[in-house]
Amino acid sequence: MMEARRLSKRQYKYNLVHELAPSSSSSSSGDDERDKITGPRIFTHISLCYGRTALLSARRWEAFARRESSTYAQLKFLHRSLDENVLPKCLAYRPPVNTELCQRTMADFKKRMIRVLIRDCHVRINKYRRMIEQHSSTCQSMFTMHELETLKTAILDSARRHRKSRDDQLSGKFEKIRPRKQPSSDGALVHNLSSHRLTQQQLAVLSYDAKFNTKDARPEDFIASFESALQKCDAVEECKNAMRQQVVNLLLQHQRQTTISKAEERELLKIRKIEDIVTLPADKGRSTVVMDKSEYGAKLSNLLK
Repeated sequence: MMEARRLSKRQYKYNLVHELAPSSSSSSSGDDERDKITGPRIFTHISLCYGRTALLSARRWEAFARRESSTYAQLKFLHRSLDENVLPKCLAYRPPVNTELCQRTMADFKKRMIRVLIRDCHVRINKYRRMIEQHSSTCQSMFTMHELETLKTAILDSARRHRKSRDDQLSGKFEKIRPRKQPSSDGALVHNLSSHRLTQQQLAVLSYDAKFNTKDARPEDFIASFESALQKCDAVEECKNAMRQQVVNLLLQHQRQTTISKAEERELLKIRKIEDIVTLPADKGRSTVVMDKSEYGAKLSNLLK
């Protein structure tokens, strides 16, 4: 007992662990026992065999790997918020005045702040990668090949579990701040008469055309409509030219307004890429009709006869 007290605490634990092995085992059998260490026990093995400095490098490697995985989960959450036009609670600023201009300005400011957070995530990921490379190089210079692979596997498993937990947490947070879509009471706004089966999300996106414009009018179409109305005006030519100049200046200053999210825009693009169907407004009522292109061409030919 006196000899055990003279030893350091770490050396005493190391001897105590290795005394459990058979007395007839050689140094090669000790290496075999060392090679059998797997999973989280690798950190205990590093602490007993290599000391506090080596354990600190291994733990820092694990910590920065977990931080990197958590930042990737946050990056996914921010991109999803930006695509679906959902704002995190940390950016829920109250407009100082209740005007349309103020609301548009605040909405644009919130989107810019989300992009600032996204850039900050990329900066932190690059920082964590540098720290991971630094501590992994330190561990590589001290440990054997098997110990290094075991440590790397344990760290990757820990980071993977942490990423899954963080993804689940942020997914629940996103569902809480996501605005609830009210069911439409206008009846069926989309009539699918084609042989192509559309999903509920595609039908919901197509119904927007019956409610509001999903995109701005093209400048050439707007100018043509304005010129047609201007020709019917009884103003002098100088006044008409001044109005034309003012319209051109407004078009140059106009910024494209988004009324639907990027995910919904992608759904509309998928529908437009389907070559055998055509979407058009119904003859009566505020609804959209989806027809096969061949059937639409046949009906159009019958009307022209």
